[in-house]
Amino acid sequence: MLQYVLKRIIMSIFVLIGVSMLIFFLLELAPGDPALAVLGENASPEAVAEFHKIHGLDDPALVRYARYLWNVLHGDLGTSYSNGKAVAGEILTRFPTTVLLAFLATVATVIIGVPLGILTAIKRGKWVDTLLSATAMIGVSMPGFWLGLMLIYAFSLKIGWLPASGFYGPVYWILPTVTMAAASAAAVMRTMHSSMLEVVRQDYIRTARAKGVVESRIIFHHMLRNSLIPVITVIGLQISLLFGGTMVIETVFSIPGLGKFLVTALKARDYPICQGGVLLVSCSYSIVSLGCDLLYAFLDPRIRASYQGKKKSDRKAVEKNGK
Repeated sequence: MLQYVLKRIIMSIFVLIGVSMLIFFLLELAPGDPALAVLGENASPEAVAEFHKIHGLDDPALVRYARYLWNVLHGDLGTSYSNGKAVAGEILTRFPTTVLLAFLATVATVIIGVPLGILTAIKRGKWVDTLLSATAMIGVSMPGFWLGLMLIYAFSLKIGWLPASGFYGPVYWILPTVTMAAASAAAVMRTMHSSMLEVVRQDYIRTARAKGVVESRIIFHHMLRNSLIPVITVIGLQISLLFGGTMVIETVFSIPGLGKFLVTALKARDYPICQGGVLLVSCSYSIVSLGCDLLYAFLDPRIRASYQGKKKSDRKAVEKNGK
């Protein structure tokens, strides 16, 4: 298993290098001059030239990318065009807020999506299944920014129960969390529903019922555990989407997190911050993906057995060649 983890980490490093190259050259192709965005449209040519010289913008793109990659490998994400501060410090100051928001949305997604998916599978064809399936379809189709605005209008402006903006305590977390978790919970619920229906047709479920095993044990011990593999995949994808979706939600609710910070930096053409923020989010994606793979092996003994069997076959092949 350690060998597999190391292999995935090495693959993730190459993925991050590819992401850094992609975001660097996409920003390079973006119209506009960062010097004019920072200094103003009426900046003198001398001031623009000095700005380019300070930040190395006069060098060819490949030279600048090589320098940027070398600095990243040494832990230096560059300095902000706007305020001259270190990008790493600026990003890490705001990243915990984004992580907290994504974590709360993930917890809400699992708490809502998994039980409702089990319920719709158990009550298949009944009015509960129909109602929840229709609700899930609406949740998947609903844009997050629109739902956020509607929740602000209903619970902040009309009723006055919850604050409309900020992220200063638990009461401020409710509306952004619900907004982010709505579509994710709907997707998890639908996947849980389909996976449970697939498992319920298996022979070992019929055998357990024929033996008189209690239905609750069948559901939670046999059906649920064997249904979680595709659900974990969807949850991992939803966590990745939640990290990306914070840009919109943090802007809607004026949350001082990384997402809102990246939107502001992009408008100001502060490219080092955009590059550093995207790289950090991509690193988070890789960690989530690795965690999901490890959960597969924990939940499904067949995956562990296949991996151990592969190691044994490789060892036998080496011994055979040695003889």
